[in-house]
Amino acid sequence: MNVNRRGIMKSNRRDFLKGLGLLAAVPATGGCVSSTPGIAAGRSPNGRLRIASIGCGGIARSTDIPGLAMHKRVEMTAFCDVDLQMLEPLRTQYPKARFSQNWREMLDRECPDAVLVATPDHNHCLIMSEVMRRGMHLYGQKPLCR
Repeated sequence: MNVNRRGIMKSNRRDFLKGLGLLAAVPATGGCVSSTPGIAAGRSPNGRLRIASIGCGGIARSTDIPGLAMHKRVEMTAFCDVDLQMLEPLRTQYPKARFSQNWREMLDRECPDAVLVATPDHNHCLIMSEVMRRGMHLYGQKPLCR
């Protein structure tokens, strides 16, 4: 790159293409490597959709989780909530699912196809950003930010 008299860097086409080549050579990965985590984990794309829920009280328990679980191609695989009392009713309804209080550990361990985030407003941004960074599909009960 060239620097002009004012100290402003000027790039030419060759520098741009070199930078573009370097960017393409370094994959940005983290967690699940594919935009379709189920396929990355070796599961068939025709199989059931594995969904995890972060936040299991209120609207999530009364509407969102039962609404998703009623579909024949959906499997609720993991539930996470900091309040263990919110998880107790779900243990009997979904005996094959795994339960956790730490959402980061749950995402590392389960690598679901999609994640339902139904936490209080002040937690949404951090959790939803991490879910999207990992390339997982996301259903956010409330907006990511205001």
